[in-house]
Amino acid sequence: MRLGVHVGPRPAGRIDDPDTLAAAFGVLEELGVESVWVGEHVVVPRRMIPAYPGTSDGSFPYPFEVSIPSPIVWLSFAAGLTSTIKLGTQVLILPHHNALVLAKEVATLDRLSRGRVLLGVGLGWCQEEAAMVGYRFADRTGRADDSIRAMRALWSRDETYNGRWWSFEQACSNPKPFSEHGVPVIVGGTSPGAARRAGRLGDGFFPYVSNAAELRPLVVTMRAAASGEERDPDRIELTCPLRLSADGHRAALRSAIVEWAEMGVSRVVVGCPDLRDVAAVRAGLEPVVADVTATKS
Repeated sequence: MRLGVHVGPRPAGRIDDPDTLAAAFGVLEELGVESVWVGEHVVVPRRMIPAYPGTSDGSFPYPFEVSIPSPIVWLSFAAGLTSTIKLGTQVLILPHHNALVLAKEVATLDRLSRGRVLLGVGLGWCQEEAAMVGYRFADRTGRADDSIRAMRALWSRDETYNGRWWSFEQACSNPKPFSEHGVPVIVGGTSPGAARRAGRLGDGFFPYVSNAAELRPLVVTMRAAASGEERDPDRIELTCPLRLSADGHRAALRSAIVEWAEMGVSRVVVGCPDLRDVAAVRAGLEPVVADVTATKS
């Protein structure tokens, strides 16, 4: 099993300070962390309906003034400071983007990083943000599915695609990704729709669940959708979050890792400690790396 870390404004601290990032990336790579993941909000509306789904009271988890960098630009900076660590988005809000422009940006980053990009994608939950970016929230599902297919066409030799939202014929888009298979597209989300999208279109599935009971029905849905498209469900990689206990209880951590491994999860992602304290990053992640990499999935 492999370990990734999610870097966000909390608890990772200032994630737009270049000196902080340079020191932290060195430690993460030295420890053997497989991948680093960063999320996306283009804008954060001060008023949001419905409320934020990730907290119990619906409040946005960060101050509105917090820095949320562009994920592709941020990961490009990370790529220049590292040599082995993979570069993931958890998640890039796919409907926000022009698929042709995004395909070029992602392929360029993947080429320059020698194939280290993991493109995690989701639909987004904030209606107001979608409106500010410039599309109807109700169209986000169709836009996302169309975008995955369009990007794959541009990353291939065919370079032709005819969809509802994106359509082009013999469009020359270079550079291509580092691998002839393109960039892995990892579908994020906890809904049955996300599971079906992962089965139909994804190279991976990243459900934000906390235990096997929540994961099991999503995996069944994903596998059924893959089989329905004559795709091999065993080739769709499973990534899941791993929540570190506040008291650092290692036995509970090991139990959670084993539970995920038994479900076929091959990568777990934890929240990164405050990057400004590299000693704390090392102390917090070193035992987790040891336990995760010692577990067979």
